[in-house]
Amino acid sequence: MAKIICGLGSSHGPLLAIPPEEWHLRADNDRRLNLEAELRRAIPAGEIEPWFQPVVDSRDGRIVGVEVLARWRHPTQGLLAPAAFVPIAEELGLIGRIDEAVFEAGCHLAADWVARGLIERISFNVSPRDLLDPGFSRRLIGRLAKTDLPATALVVEITETFLLENLALSRRHIERLNAKGVAIALDDFGTGYSNLRALMHLPIQTVKLDRSLICDVASDPKVAKLVTSVLHAARALGIRIVAEGVEEESQAIFLRGSGCERMQGYWFARPMPADQMHTALRESQAAIPRVLTPEPQRRRSAA
Repeated sequence: MAKIICGLGSSHGPLLAIPPEEWHLRADNDRRLNLEAELRRAIPAGEIEPWFQPVVDSRDGRIVGVEVLARWRHPTQGLLAPAAFVPIAEELGLIGRIDEAVFEAGCHLAADWVARGLIERISFNVSPRDLLDPGFSRRLIGRLAKTDLPATALVVEITETFLLENLALSRRHIERLNAKGVAIALDDFGTGYSNLRALMHLPIQTVKLDRSLICDVASDPKVAKLVTSVLHAARALGIRIVAEGVEEESQAIFLRGSGCERMQGYWFARPMPADQMHTALRESQAAIPRVLTPEPQRRRSAA
């Protein structure tokens, strides 16, 4: 081993001064720098692309909308999920450029689906950093005007955390977008109770139940009661509900029986690229409705 290290030192002098335990730190830093350079190149190259996850009508399973999610089609590493690049993009201040690129591409694709009657709405997540910019909503309206997507077909999702920490700025963004016909969805709903007050005083049209509630909704009576109460509260305010993270049939059946109107999750479909989404939309429109019935009734019909 000593000969190897000495050999490296003779041809690669600087390595001799680096303790072995620090080599991995140097390697991690090099990987980060490479990722940063690749990400800066990938955005204008169009490698960050929109993928789509269906939102279904709980009554018949028909696709009525889609949520847009970012994916990086890396030339050597293949398809990368947001966890692989969004954190560093936020640190570098590049998340706004990614959101803008995905927004424009997603609107372009979805405009045709809306025009054909294949979906009602398309929703986008907005990063908290973008929302902190007082000019965000004006710029979004400007970008939307350059596409063929009707404002009434767009849903902008904001997080509960931003809403509660920046209520005044949230109100300005929400009211400005609403005035143009854009709907607002409150994401991660149900993780706290203070957001109920916001629903009473802000023009929010949709809430998305957090997946942390959905995972145990069919097995934990306390969670089931909590979700039912949240559903009742939202319905009383005339707000549409979307349940995220539905991964099991039992969850879907419970939610439908409790009055949840829209659902989204792996039980129905995983995120997919535009061509697969277009095929799924056409099949959904032509398919026989997929009705979710309560569990006892399903057993009797199967007997």
